Amino acid sequence: MPLHLDTLLARRQQQYNRYQFHGFTDVVYNGNNLFSVMRVSSFQQGPYYEPHEWYDGATFDLRTGQRLRLPELLVSDYKNRLLKLFRQGLQRALAAAPGYGQLGGPTPRLPTGGFVLTPAGLVFTYDDRDAPSLAKPRNAQADRFLEVVLTYEELLPLIRRKGPLAPVLRERGLLPKK
Repeated sequence: MPLHLDTLLARRQQQYNRYQFHGFTDVVYNGNNLFSVMRVSSFQQGPYYEPHEWYDGATFDLRTGQRLRLPELLVSDYKNRLLKLFRQGLQRALAAAPGYGQLGGPTPRLPTGGFVLTPAGLVFTYDDRDAPSLAKPRNAQADRFLEVVLTYEELLPLIRRKGPLAPVLRERGLLPKK
């Protein structure tokens, strides 16, 4: 028997007093046969309406209909180098928005919600699954999420030259035209 969202929501509201949920999805990139969306799920539960906002990215290759993961976009030994670039990007983002304080601890990992492609590059979004302090930002200027942008220029050594991102790089002049 299939369960529909309204059935699941009703059950959740019975389990947890004052449970509220809403979500939306935005298209953040649609070009070069690549399609990237960011889904935001926001829910509150408990007697104090403890809020959570979770950001989950997904990127698809429109030629195949398949969801793209980092191994399809980046070279085989990307993990350590990408993590180093991500940590540098996180430090830049925190320097530009000091209201967040320190996020991710001394050795932050890539965010739980994955990534999206944007015209600027790959974007990773930290939320309270990655840094619990984002559930209750202390500073009025801080949001419940923090975006870390890694530009195509800085990712260039990691991107597969014949992979799905190659047309994006050619369009930006980062790879020679065919």
